[in-house]
Amino acid sequence: MSGLEVGDCFDEPEPDESTPEWSSAVYPVSCDDPHMFELYADTDIPESLLPAGEYPGDEAVWDAADTVCYSAFEDYVGETYEDSFLEFWSYTPTEASWKYDDRRVLCVVFDEDGMLTGSAEGSGAESS
Repeated sequence: MSGLEVGDCFDEPEPDESTPEWSSAVYPVSCDDPHMFELYADTDIPESLLPAGEYPGDEAVWDAADTVCYSAFEDYVGETYEDSFLEFWSYTPTEASWKYDDRRVLCVVFDEDGMLTGSAEGSGAESS
């Protein structure tokens, strides 16, 4: 995910037997073209959610990332998560990267029913 900035749109390759399970390869694309995902937040998990120390476990990291991404959703999209047809998910620190003080969360918006065209930023993507 290195090289992507908030507002960048991207696709992921179709996994096959040559793609490592841990791969996070992405293909940046123009937001004007149909695309799978858009990066809408790039931030660290605050210590108020997960204090420094030992890796708290996958579930705790995912819950903290959901809190961070949920909070950033409305500011970016211009509509509450509940009123939008868009979904989000995140790239999160791993147990291995946590040991090196990685607390970075990348929040990604997508349409579960298909491709996006245009930026989700300020789109007010309301459910129909």
